[in-house]
Amino acid sequence: MNSRFLLITVVLLSILLLPITGSCKPIAHPVRFSILGDRTGGHEKGIYEGIISEVNALHPDFTVTVGDMIEGYCKPEQAEKQWQEYKQIIAKLQSPIYYTPGNHDLDFPGLEQIYRNNIGKPYYSFERDNIHFTIIDNSRWECYDSLPREQKDWIEQDLSAKTTAAYKIVLMHIPFWSLALDRHQPDNLHAILKRNGVDAVFCGHHHHYYMERIEGILYVACGSSSGIILDPIKQNTYMHHLVTVDSNGIEIHPICNGITKPMDMYSYEDQLQGWRLGHESIPEFHTTKCMIPVLSNPTDHLEITNCELVFKNVSKFSQSDTFHLTTVDGWEITPASIPFATKPDETFKITWSARPINSSASYPKISLSTNFIFNPNKPVMKYEIPIQVNRKLLCETASVLPTLDGVIQPDEWHQPVTVLFDLNGENSHTEPTKFYFTHSQHDLYIAVECTESNPKSIIANVNQRDDNNISSDDCVGFFFGVGELPASIYQIYFTTNGSVFDGEYSYRNGHLGKVDLKWNSEYEVKTHIGTKSWSIEIRIPLAQLGPNAEIEKNWKLNFRRRQQRTHSVADWEPLDRDLTAKYGSMEFR
Repeated sequence: MNSRFLLITVVLLSILLLPITGSCKPIAHPVRFSILGDRTGGHEKGIYEGIISEVNALHPDFTVTVGDMIEGYCKPEQAEKQWQEYKQIIAKLQSPIYYTPGNHDLDFPGLEQIYRNNIGKPYYSFERDNIHFTIIDNSRWECYDSLPREQKDWIEQDLSAKTTAAYKIVLMHIPFWSLALDRHQPDNLHAILKRNGVDAVFCGHHHHYYMERIEGILYVACGSSSGIILDPIKQNTYMHHLVTVDSNGIEIHPICNGITKPMDMYSYEDQLQGWRLGHESIPEFHTTKCMIPVLSNPTDHLEITNCELVFKNVSKFSQSDTFHLTTVDGWEITPASIPFATKPDETFKITWSARPINSSASYPKISLSTNFIFNPNKPVMKYEIPIQVNRKLLCETASVLPTLDGVIQPDEWHQPVTVLFDLNGENSHTEPTKFYFTHSQHDLYIAVECTESNPKSIIANVNQRDDNNISSDDCVGFFFGVGELPASIYQIYFTTNGSVFDGEYSYRNGHLGKVDLKWNSEYEVKTHIGTKSWSIEIRIPLAQLGPNAEIEKNWKLNFRRRQQRTHSVADWEPLDRDLTAKYGSMEFR
């Protein structure tokens, strides 16, 4: 017998010994079903598959989901591939399964039909072992009143229909009930559920487990089964849920890493207090970033110096623990651990620095963690948050204006940026690349030298403006946002033959909107292909990038190179990161 089977056996025994609570109703025999939480919303590969193995070891009568089974938010043909991947994973489940749709599954044009083709109806009901289950599709709405009239009529009809079922259970993705509590508003669905004798409601969406009993109805927000836990408060790890229904009532068993947790480990109020600790303890955190300056020397050295964060104890209790700073291999943080003790409403300042300890260090991904007491009678909550680190480039005034001919002259271009990364923040497989920036009063000058050991492999098929196929050519690209809070991000790509792809994205709250390809700027561009490299020199009139471009001294910035022969990209800021952290800054001097 292997250790994993032993663990599952212990879990099962502990479940059977738990006291059963809830309303008592006659039922012929106990029913045990599993609930899978959100798989997606930034999933971690392999987690869901491991949870399915744990569910199989428990032998439930059947399994249900609470939505978000694919990443979605994509074109229908991409969603189709994601559903095929999901169905291969779920095929290993040994019990019958019933699905509930989530926002990632349906909330994008064309995805409902793909869902119907692969899964079936988004809302429906079924009965198993004297229990009536109602599956509601609320994946695209945040309150009952916003649901389509057709579905609201069906919900009333389904719940009020005569049934011999001893229990009524509802599953839906978005927890209308907790959103209503958050907003101090009534949940009009609750009145319908109460009137029709619903016993329990299971939801997903928030990736955290918590429960509440409201006027006799058990409401449960299920924990994540693979969807990434982005909230600063890490109250638990990934989990699944085993529900037992018998004549004594309904009991839910959250299972984390094979260990059964108490059903009432976190209430709605506990979750609310945890949210406050996570989001209000460092109030300036989301607007103040630690900048990694690109120092003015030939090595393009990266480091973080004397970064400060101020922690405020917003809880009702004294907090005493240690802040831990962690990062990826190749970086060193000083100090890595900072003990603290604060009373309610007191503040505590954290000061730290980080530096790479080798020349091949990847992009720094830094996390801050500690433990918080939010309720002396409950387990502590782990607080963990990624610290946004963004590079800073100093764009100096040109001492001599470059002569644009595509050939980079050492007396015209200085202090190149050479440290670039792939999409994941690791060292890029692209051959060495040098980006140069300088400016005059009215113009921004850029030069790029791209090592290419086999110039004959250079791809340059695009020869007209705004051709979407430019990403299949060897090219360099730039992203500019004028000011600290730009309204637009300008995207500009150049190929080895000087072809241009440019557009203006709307930019709000750190997120890109739609692109306007009708926006076209004027450029002076010269390229050159040598025996071991290709190079480009560019002049961009600042006025082309908005009315304040010549006045603002700080811009948002990112840039990259695509090398087709090596099938790789080299980014200044890794582009797979959250859009709010996608850009560094450029300071004009």
